[in-house]
Amino acid sequence: MAVGPAPGTGCATCEHPDIAFINAALMNPALSRREIARQYGLGKDSVNRHYFKRHPGVQIAPPKGAPDTTGDVDSRSELDRLKDIRIVLEAEVQRSPKADMSRELRQVNQRIAEIEGTDRPKSVTIRDVDGLAEQVAEWFKALEPYPEAREAMWLATDNALLERAGLSEKEES
Repeated sequence: MAVGPAPGTGCATCEHPDIAFINAALMNPALSRREIARQYGLGKDSVNRHYFKRHPGVQIAPPKGAPDTTGDVDSRSELDRLKDIRIVLEAEVQRSPKADMSRELRQVNQRIAEIEGTDRPKSVTIRDVDGLAEQVAEWFKALEPYPEAREAMWLATDNALLERAGLSEKEES
């Protein structure tokens, strides 16, 4: 497995002489990253990448209403700290959907599940999407001239969805 450069390598924000002040400003929810970039003569995209990729020194500002974590952290259990981290990550994803926090969120949820002894820390519900079965039927119809692609899609599609789309084994062969 190839290992890439260390986080922050080649980052204009990381290389700025006032990086400590920039990281501190990023913790202030009253300041936008655009304002911070303008104040320090950086591009807003550079500051956003620095923030969202969590380069060295970056901490995510807690959203309003998040639990106070400024107290003695060592007195709290690992589970409590992980739940607080999950709240912050979920709020960050809600605030900026382009932020890729999914890996960190999955890791936190996985560790919470291990501690609680459950498979999943949150219940997942799957609901039927109106018109999906009809759309799947149209895809198969469009793939008729391409038997290999149609076969691959057949194998990759859930049997219950194939039944709802009105497709059967006889139709495929």
